[in-house]
Amino acid sequence: MNLRNFIGLTLCCLLPAISCNSLRIKESDSLPRQDPEDRQIFWAAAVSFPEGYDWMRDSLGGRINAQIMLFRDSTLVRSLDAEPDGPIFPDGDLHSITDGHIFSRDYSASGSTSLYMDGEHLFTFDGNENLEWIAIRDSSIVTLGSNMNNVGWALRENGEYVFGQSGGNLLSPLHEDQGELCFAWGTPITSSSGKTMWRYFLMRGNSRQQLSFSADINGIYAIRSFKGKVHALASSSISEDVLWESGSRSVMMEGCSPSDVLSAELLECSSGLVAHFRTRRQFILLELIQDRFFDQKGLVYDMPAGYLLCSPVFGNEGLCLACSIQGGISDVLLKRENEEKRLPDKYVMISPRSFCVNEERCCIALNDTSANMQPVIICGEDTLRFGFNGYFTELVLP
Repeated sequence: MNLRNFIGLTLCCLLPAISCNSLRIKESDSLPRQDPEDRQIFWAAAVSFPEGYDWMRDSLGGRINAQIMLFRDSTLVRSLDAEPDGPIFPDGDLHSITDGHIFSRDYSASGSTSLYMDGEHLFTFDGNENLEWIAIRDSSIVTLGSNMNNVGWALRENGEYVFGQSGGNLLSPLHEDQGELCFAWGTPITSSSGKTMWRYFLMRGNSRQQLSFSADINGIYAIRSFKGKVHALASSSISEDVLWESGSRSVMMEGCSPSDVLSAELLECSSGLVAHFRTRRQFILLELIQDRFFDQKGLVYDMPAGYLLCSPVFGNEGLCLACSIQGGISDVLLKRENEEKRLPDKYVMISPRSFCVNEERCCIALNDTSANMQPVIICGEDTLRFGFNGYFTELVLP
């Protein structure tokens, strides 16, 4: 099976693995929505550098003017001037797509954070926050961001502070469940003797709920609300394996020891939730980092030794993802259920957000090293080549 046929047969829904996730919530959103006939199109964001500049080597250390471009399929629909001193920056991680609009973030050296849509200023607030998730709800822009040192976080509406904490950890992304925006966090509680315990909370819409777990639970890795039920990945004093807690049910992730877990998250797909663990495991005489995936029935997939996740996607047909050796940009392997397809050596995948699928199409953005790093998008059976000097940062399918 060739690469294009492999991609054309991959039918699932997108789960982004990006520095900033964007989502739509209500049909009454003020931004224009896509017409039914537009469901086959894709949106793509890219960074374009001056002709002749070697952006891979980046000898100027990012101190160069560029363009942030938005494509509707192969058509350029918007181009923003990006400068090293902002407010629109050349850094691809600072831009994301929602409903055909491109959102850009600016973290000022003076200690403020700004958000722009299509280059137009939306709001600015004091303090540097990493705006990890953006949601558009009715006429409001809702953001959930962490402090730049990843300690503490804030929920904001149109830039105005709604709720947050100066400490603790976010344990889920900003996500929708049964029409409500949700997210979860943990708060440390320190006793007079210096002992630290944790309390866990879930925000659903405007309601904050403190979560309770069995007395043997001694740590929580991730929490997510799904179909009205709270799910959590936890360590326990009575189990050698990580537990998946959901209501009154506990399931052991057999073979996944808390001592091996570096990070964990619960990922949503059309058929349910999947737990993704990044673990430290022993392979013969080597200790390697490995990504592992479980559902509530057990192990779904172990990443091949030496490979790390680039971009996960899940859907009706099961697990679909992109991985590479040590998470690099080359040696990319696409996985779809029991099929694996290695990309041709000439292709590199620059951004983890450049792989996406829905029920009808699958797209991946690459650079062709055999053609002077020409940007390429393979979408279904179509291969689109582009003439700018740069790379795609994100692909979005309806």
